[in-house]
Amino acid sequence: MLRFLVAGFGAAILLLAGAATAGAVVITSLVSVLDGGRGLGWAPHPDQTAGGTEQFVEGPLTPPAGTGSLEMKVAEATDRAFIFFIPRPTTGATPPGSQGPFLPTPWGDLEGSSFSTFTADTAAPASSIPALKFVGYQQFNSNNPLLSSGFTTLNFEGANQGTVAANEWQTWTLGLDSLVWQTNQTEDPGFCPQAAPCT
Repeated sequence: MLRFLVAGFGAAILLLAGAATAGAVVITSLVSVLDGGRGLGWAPHPDQTAGGTEQFVEGPLTPPAGTGSLEMKVAEATDRAFIFFIPRPTTGATPPGSQGPFLPTPWGDLEGSSFSTFTADTAAPASSIPALKFVGYQQFNSNNPLLSSGFTTLNFEGANQGTVAANEWQTWTLGLDSLVWQTNQTEDPGFCPQAAPCT
């Protein structure tokens, strides 16, 4: 099953990202931050707050891949639970050296990425499911990635795609018409901020 970098906000969160494919490796545990940076599995992100936790569990109900899921929780609404994964690792220093331990991918190649969510929060389900976040640069320097500018994250949230329902699995697929937003506005001021998502 494939999973992507996600960030959890709000109440109890359960996430299963992607679907199982023939021959796919089922992930049942997290790895260290260093191994996560090498592309060896999913790891807790250093930006996670002390109130954020995650663990693999069975269910709830029947997840899209038919078995367990990743449960993410936060103690307070101001806490964050993060996991991350390097989908296209390569050789290089960890943390990244001048070339970095990953291969860059254009935003357009992300079409078809998906993740599924489940929340038991009936009061505010839309605010209690995780977001799929892709790390990137607005101006990428392929000759020397360390000279890239406009670091940003492209955020794909289920709440921007449709109605979030409590106590059921919902799958969100990134497509050309999906609403996304970016975190950093320095290289492209005013373009696609959280308050005005764009496709």
